[in-house]
Amino acid sequence: MSLHHILTVARFEVKILFRSWFFRIYSLLLLFVLTFFNLVNSATILQTPNSWNFTGLAVGIPYFSLMALNLSQGVLAIFLASDFLKRDKKLDTTAVVYARPMSNADYVIGKTLSILWVFMVLQAIVLAESLLFHLFVYDREVMWSAYIFLPLALALPSLVYILGLSFVLMRLLRNQAVTFLVLLSYIIVTVWYLGGKYYNFFDYLALHIPLGFSEFTSWTVTSDVLWQRAFYFVVGLGMIGLTAVLLDRLSENVWAPRISAVVTVAIFSVAGFLGFKYLDVTKGNLSRLEETAKLNDEWVNKRVPTITDYDISVSHAGNTLQATSELTLANNHATALKSYVLHLNSGLSVSEVKDQDGKSLEWNREKHLLEVIPTKSLLPKTADKLTIVYKGTINDDLNRLKDFEKESFRILHQKITYQYAFLQSDYVLLPSSIAWYPKAGVGYSPSYPLKEVQQFSSFQVNVETEMPNATVLTQGKSSESNPQKFTSDRLGGMSLIIGEYTKIGKEIDGMEYAIYHHKKHDFFSKQFDLLTDTLDTEITKYKSDFEANLGLDYPYERFSMVEIPIHAALFGTTEAEQIWVGEMAAAYPMFDFKGFDKFRNRRRGSGGNNKEEEEDPKVAQVKLFRRAMNSLMKGMVGFNMELGDEEERNPTNLLNLFYKGVYYLDAPELPYLNASLQQYLKEENQTDKGRRRWGWWGMTFSEKANKKLQENSLDQILKDEDTEKDIKLYAINAQGKMMFHMLKKELGSEAFSSYLANKLSDHQFQALPIESLMDTLDDSGLDMSDYLRPSDKKFEMPAYKIREVEQHKIEVDEYERFQITMEIENPTSVNGLLQISLEPRGEGGRRRRRRDNDEDNTVVRYLKIPANEKIKAGFVMNEQIGRMNVETFVSKNIPSILLYRFEKVEKNKDMKPFEGIVSLPKVNSGITEIVVDNEDKGFSTYSNVQQAGLLEQWINFDKKENDKYKGLNAWNPPSVWEATVLSGFYGDYIQSAFFIKPGKGEQKVSWEAEIEKRGTYEVYVHQNLTAKRRGRRRGSDDAKMSDYNYKVFHDDGEEEITQRNDDFVDGWNYLGTFYYSEGKAKIELSDEGSGEGAIIADAVKWVRLQD
Repeated sequence: MSLHHILTVARFEVKILFRSWFFRIYSLLLLFVLTFFNLVNSATILQTPNSWNFTGLAVGIPYFSLMALNLSQGVLAIFLASDFLKRDKKLDTTAVVYARPMSNADYVIGKTLSILWVFMVLQAIVLAESLLFHLFVYDREVMWSAYIFLPLALALPSLVYILGLSFVLMRLLRNQAVTFLVLLSYIIVTVWYLGGKYYNFFDYLALHIPLGFSEFTSWTVTSDVLWQRAFYFVVGLGMIGLTAVLLDRLSENVWAPRISAVVTVAIFSVAGFLGFKYLDVTKGNLSRLEETAKLNDEWVNKRVPTITDYDISVSHAGNTLQATSELTLANNHATALKSYVLHLNSGLSVSEVKDQDGKSLEWNREKHLLEVIPTKSLLPKTADKLTIVYKGTINDDLNRLKDFEKESFRILHQKITYQYAFLQSDYVLLPSSIAWYPKAGVGYSPSYPLKEVQQFSSFQVNVETEMPNATVLTQGKSSESNPQKFTSDRLGGMSLIIGEYTKIGKEIDGMEYAIYHHKKHDFFSKQFDLLTDTLDTEITKYKSDFEANLGLDYPYERFSMVEIPIHAALFGTTEAEQIWVGEMAAAYPMFDFKGFDKFRNRRRGSGGNNKEEEEDPKVAQVKLFRRAMNSLMKGMVGFNMELGDEEERNPTNLLNLFYKGVYYLDAPELPYLNASLQQYLKEENQTDKGRRRWGWWGMTFSEKANKKLQENSLDQILKDEDTEKDIKLYAINAQGKMMFHMLKKELGSEAFSSYLANKLSDHQFQALPIESLMDTLDDSGLDMSDYLRPSDKKFEMPAYKIREVEQHKIEVDEYERFQITMEIENPTSVNGLLQISLEPRGEGGRRRRRRDNDEDNTVVRYLKIPANEKIKAGFVMNEQIGRMNVETFVSKNIPSILLYRFEKVEKNKDMKPFEGIVSLPKVNSGITEIVVDNEDKGFSTYSNVQQAGLLEQWINFDKKENDKYKGLNAWNPPSVWEATVLSGFYGDYIQSAFFIKPGKGEQKVSWEAEIEKRGTYEVYVHQNLTAKRRGRRRGSDDAKMSDYNYKVFHDDGEEEITQRNDDFVDGWNYLGTFYYSEGKAKIELSDEGSGEGAIIADAVKWVRLQD
């Protein structure tokens, strides 16, 4: 192999590639797209709402540019790689006459280097453009390491791999067009299907590989990521070597092909090792978590001591932590404790355990569990003291137990590794849940999550660090001594943060407020420079309003917002006294202050003919402050985030500081009540009570949880590995949710809220026994047996048939009022409860749209529905109601929240006002009608189109079975009939329908009814106008929606009926009158149509006319 030959080939090939028009056009198009995207996201230039998810993170700009280049360069590389082999094949016609003075390896390596050089130039141009935007537009400090690391880790392995694959396929297929098509298909399949499969092993483009960066901790790339990127790089090298072996060219040296073959085999061997190592590390991480979970499940029922006091001395040096913890333990059980079950992070090694007399004790350690054997058993109602000495590092296993496979999350285009704790020489972040100090019990148990121990202890913590200019943050009152000392009484846990922070602090009415941010991240102070004289008032008002809405006082003397690395931004983001915010608040679009200012100015029409009066700058800052606080304190993260459970969707919700780690409802027989109470308080503090967006996405987690609870006990659901995490959380909340709302109904809203607040305040930082909470029920005589069930029993649920929902305009004492009436039947053997939320209309009859800080005018009422009863309920309202939401809580109803709109209200002079409920007889109305719904046996679908191709089925071989009910995607409906649920469809308990894309009429549904008495029948079909109009494009109307083609079978034959879309009304629609004899009656609906939206099949009704 000759370096001269390689460079010669590379030099001339580079000239040819740069002259390629395909390369020039494709590169210019890519640069145009990237430039346009940067301009759109630049609020400074186009004055559009800036994507804070994009610019808030330090490496967001170069990351996006290289990700776009990485995705697109594959197509260009395929063409260039296959093109040079195609040209080489033409020249090889004379190879039988002479031999070129170079080996195949020289030739192929030279060609490869030329392509790599061309792409390096293209990458340099792309990064230069990103750098210019970085410097002059986005006002963010340049992270130079990103411009070096990302090309090497992201783009280079992908490029080498796709080049090698292109070479090999071109040699095997010997056709450029076929090679291009095959590889393009491979890229598409990888992007849409294979990339996220099997631990991201097939993701050669690194779309699912986390490469996150933090200005606190620099690059936190795990070893498995490096193994995966190295694997694809080496595989690419191996395929380049294989190309040299397969190349049909004469060689001057008989040994050259053999040497190339040996080297190629060696390279593939290295690639095999790297791939094996990647899978081994990835599987090993999951295996370690499974072992930890299994260990917790085995030990979770062990009795544990109560730790009342801590005295902890911590020393931080480099990447290690050394600590001595003195614990005071109490036995609150009825029998003696022979051992103390504790847990401590498994990265920390215990060196010694001593009793209060300084004598060494026997102890056993298995992973994170620490079992201490005292010299004598600890008797009930007595105390003991321990001293535990330990040293080491920290791992994330304990915090990852809640979701094994969730290793990363996405903010816009960036995939970021979850890392819940950091222990580095220049930064420390240790949440209390990571167990950096000994804690009672085993921690979180996946199979028994309700048995996690919650204790309240007093803390004294001394912290010493070698980090220069470090700020130490933990809970409690701090001293300026060295080591720094923190003291606090009765907390649920302690966290520890050490780093270089800048503090902005203020004391208001005896409360210490502080913001701790990275020294380079003060992007907000200038935005509120006019509020120096009113900021105290705004903060105090916000705190008071929050306390008033919740009915609880803020439980701490300090409140701090602490900026933390983005990797930990969606976990454990509230600790006692503190809210943790991911760096630059990148998850919160409202913190793009500059972009919002530009957008607001543009919306006001600045520079236009209808320019509005300029807003006072101080007023504008007040509004901006309130919006930012709402966004942060109510946990309203951006839409460009990949989110999971409630804790992740609302990571900084201020309510967590009012309840979590402050109160604990102790109910050993009903362990779910604590979680249910916390969820109840969250919902009560929402500013949009009773509101719910239309359920376009199929069944909600709450409805899925209700369905699971019908068939399984709560304990069975929690132990089921196949049940989604969110469903488990909603199942836990559902068990006790109805109980709290029933108490609210029986005791009165204000009375119950006051009673609950007093009870909680009396038990701050201590367990609240369930008996203490429920003692007031002894006087009320309220039976809660229908709402309190053990977690090991199946949940018997009510079900509701709601009919005849109407609103009329009436007169009451010469005043105009609005009467709401409805009929409700609960045919089950258990009592039920409904929450009715009535939303008034605004002026002009339009439903009000609330803005931030507006008063919520929704009226909330409760209805208790007895078992096996049918009732009529009525409400007299002062204002016209625009929409009514009926929440069924834990029930068989799907959707669980039913929505009713009142478009028109007729005046009824004869109707008397009716407020309350009355029982109705459950008798047949005498009207002869037959209804067949899509949930009934008489309904069937006929489809001859396979929804998924064979390739897709093979790729998704491990995919779990989908839900029966899909989301109503009317913009892109399915090609076969699929079921969906939405309030407004017909149904007794399940309001569902089938929908399909308009087609050629080959896909059909039919309704069959059994006619028991011959006669003339009117036929009706049910339609939900809200669902039907869902797929209508903006600016379109019903006339452009697809028509419906029915076929009615009757005694006189069959009749085809085309129902124009704009002729439908909400509810029952008349099709025609037909004569039927005894026997089957059938109606068909096909997918024939060509308009917008979807064709929906719900229910059909036959009404017999009187003779």
